[in-house]
Amino acid sequence: MVIGAFCKSGKLENAVEVFKEMDRMGFGTTIASYNTLIVGYCNKGLLSSAVKLKNSMGKDNLQPNVITFNTLVYGFCKEGKLHEANRMFSEMKSMNVTPNNLTYNTLINGFSQTSNGEMGGRLYEEMVRNGIKVDILTYNALILGLCKVGKRKKAAYLVKDLDKGNLVPNASTFSALITG
Repeated sequence: MVIGAFCKSGKLENAVEVFKEMDRMGFGTTIASYNTLIVGYCNKGLLSSAVKLKNSMGKDNLQPNVITFNTLVYGFCKEGKLHEANRMFSEMKSMNVTPNNLTYNTLINGFSQTSNGEMGGRLYEEMVRNGIKVDILTYNALILGLCKVGKRKKAAYLVKDLDKGNLVPNASTFSALITG
């Protein structure tokens, strides 16, 4: 809780001190305390520190979970480092941490933002194949990716597909079609 408060107020150094002090005093660090500090590092753009912290979890007999990986994937996507985001995604799967809707949507959106709708499409197919629920955010990211590379007709077909999934287009859907 204290770590989270320091991270939210931008006092990452204090959060790190509390984290280290917990360890020195014999209070076990938890997956939640690790993840909170990883969020803090990612919000400051300190992705290498976030990855180092993830890699150090084993010393406390902890394993990264879906929240850990989603945080890192989002951090890398936000910085436009899609190769590293994809590397985290691969590591996640190799550690038998199951990607969820948020994982896929973050990656699809990241690739769409960089005009790599093809990779977004492959991720979408994998998502469906793995039985992960597709939502309006998934479609909006795919539509944006298609529009960014001039495939507006294909994007319009995706809008029509929304009915099949009982999904309703929203402002972001139309914004992607117009400005993509």
